[in-house]
Amino acid sequence: GDLAIYGRGFGHYSATGITPRHVRNLYNEAQQRGWEPGTLLKIEHVQNKDRCGRKKKITPAVEQAIVDAVTKDRYGREKTLV
Repeated sequence: GDLAIYGRGFGHYSATGITPRHVRNLYNEAQQRGWEPGTLLKIEHVQNKDRCGRKKKITPAVEQAIVDAVTKDRYGREKTLV
């Protein structure tokens, strides 16, 4: 339960690389978003918030066209990506 996250026996860092502080922040954020300990954790509870700043100008269609152009040679044949 909760003691495994906050207690001394924190062995998750070596397996996942997530620091104890980050786990606490995620735990607190999930609780603020309506999660109650002992219940199922849903993606809404831990999903990233929207970022402030300028939106991407490149649409997914344009991005795919760029990827397609880069992965083909001048004759239209697909390049190997090795």
